[in-house]
Amino acid sequence: MDTRGATFIKKMNRRAILEKIIEKQEISRSDLSKITNLNKVTVSSQVASLLEEHLIIEKQYAESSGGRKPILLTLNENAAFTLGIDLDIKTLTFMLCNLKGAVIKKEQWKLANVDFDDVVNEMISLIQSFLKDIPASKYGVVGIGIGIHGIVDNDETIAFTPGHHWSNVNVKQPIEQAVNIPVVVENSTNLCALAENVVSDHEADNLLCISSFSGVGMGLIVHNEIYKGFHGYAGEVGHMIIVPEGKPCRCGNKGCWELYASEKALYQEISESTKREHVDRDVVLALIEAGDEETLKKLDQFIYYFSLGLNNIINSYNPETIVISSGLMPHLPNIEHKIQSHLHSKISHYKTLKISNLGKEACALGACFIGIKQFLEINTLKLSATKT
Repeated sequence: MDTRGATFIKKMNRRAILEKIIEKQEISRSDLSKITNLNKVTVSSQVASLLEEHLIIEKQYAESSGGRKPILLTLNENAAFTLGIDLDIKTLTFMLCNLKGAVIKKEQWKLANVDFDDVVNEMISLIQSFLKDIPASKYGVVGIGIGIHGIVDNDETIAFTPGHHWSNVNVKQPIEQAVNIPVVVENSTNLCALAENVVSDHEADNLLCISSFSGVGMGLIVHNEIYKGFHGYAGEVGHMIIVPEGKPCRCGNKGCWELYASEKALYQEISESTKREHVDRDVVLALIEAGDEETLKKLDQFIYYFSLGLNNIINSYNPETIVISSGLMPHLPNIEHKIQSHLHSKISHYKTLKISNLGKEACALGACFIGIKQFLEINTLKLSATKT
């Protein structure tokens, strides 16, 4: 076997071992050998390398029933950190995670304006300030993931963001140069889908995530990988026309789904119907609790249009698991049942439909997770992290 082949096999073995250590949380060398089908010599060699790199550590517990203290291997969670950034239309959210996905620190700021150069400069300044006060670690911050609420090319160029009106701009290069940390740029809903796959739906081979926040987006995970399509544009369902000749959209079309099924659209509708200048999740929930008829009517309409678009997507993609990511829906009673009551297609049958409990943190979490995967050079990441 040539050296390239041997190097490739070693890399594959290392990946398999590290993925299983992370998934099982604590595991012995013997059990690693069994579940990876690698011989004990190979496992011992790879484990020694990972220990030397401080990526894993050994844990020894009290004596077992057999008298010998078992030595278990676990990921060295604080060997490194990743920074996840959710770049929304008006806000910027930062989240720092360790290698096990635990949130160490998070902050949010309002964006002063949407000019691309100004936003990039503000991001660089905030990153530098945010990272001054983090725990010491072997490797420091090893990656930055940035979630974009728009279209991202496969080369990580931002093709278009309707909210900011950016076209063909590169946020990756200037930030990498300024902070000297690898940066990954990805669509926000793809990152929401990844977050669900990592911390919740480990076993789903086909996971479809629909997000409803400032817009509507779709992320699709197939065999633990983000499905991006030919150019990277897969999942731009928010601009699927749901009402012919409907409301004019910032994208240039009329009747786009996100004008009827995004949280932002619902809040605008309720703001107009109740004559309130400011409407957010808490206001909507209070109006529902008070039995406000106009709000309940707008909510039913919102659920109807959301379900209408979702039905089209289910028929198009035939997903196993559907996860809905939203800041409002987890707080709405019987929301899953209400959505399912509109899904009558006999063509495509999904296995599970549920509302995510990650809320608005899903994008930033997914951005952290994509940094972890790249740093550890693994394909599958299965964590038990929870929302903080």
